[in-house]
Amino acid sequence: MASGAYDPFRPKGQASQDPSAPSGSGPDRFGVMKEELNGAIRAASHNIESVRDRGERLDNLQDKSAGLNAAAQDFHGRAGKVRRQMWWKVSRFATPRELGFA
Repeated sequence: MASGAYDPFRPKGQASQDPSAPSGSGPDRFGVMKEELNGAIRAASHNIESVRDRGERLDNLQDKSAGLNAAAQDFHGRAGKVRRQMWWKVSRFATPRELGFA
């Protein structure tokens, strides 16, 4: 076990800095804190950028799905029209028995 009081800012495996020791010895606590803070800021910036990119991709996906929905509705309408046209075309040449009337 390491001797001395618990110090959350001290890297593992290093002894805690003695407050009575000269200021030049041991790890620079403020430097360590500054590096950790900079790391947290970089991580937060990366997360914000990732969320922004995800939002853009979701917007693109929503636009594409709206376009596909419109195309599907158009296809459904045209398919019904073709079905009716083909029914009339067939029924003009069909006998009443073929149509099921007899």
